[in-house]
Amino acid sequence: MASVCQNIASIGNADPLFNFYQFNFYQYNIDGTIYSVNNQPVLYTSPFVNKACCNFSNSVPYFYNQLEFNQSSQEYELVNSGYICCKAITRVAA
Repeated sequence: MASVCQNIASIGNADPLFNFYQFNFYQYNIDGTIYSVNNQPVLYTSPFVNKACCNFSNSVPYFYNQLEFNQSSQEYELVNSGYICCKAITRVAA
């Protein structure tokens, strides 16, 4: 069985303001090969990831609901939800 994390090409640094990681994912052709242009893989970036892939040092999975404000309805709308991988904050005991 293939790893659920094998489509991750790379992991970016944690966002300095919100402390979550961005993941660069491979895209695939219908035949299962990696989609590329000029022999370079075409990646897409997302903070959403399988929680099993948030298993590296100083990281913790967190279920997140992404909301956007709708100007017409004047309400927040759910646009995406799933696990993001946050940078674990280390606290020093006083």
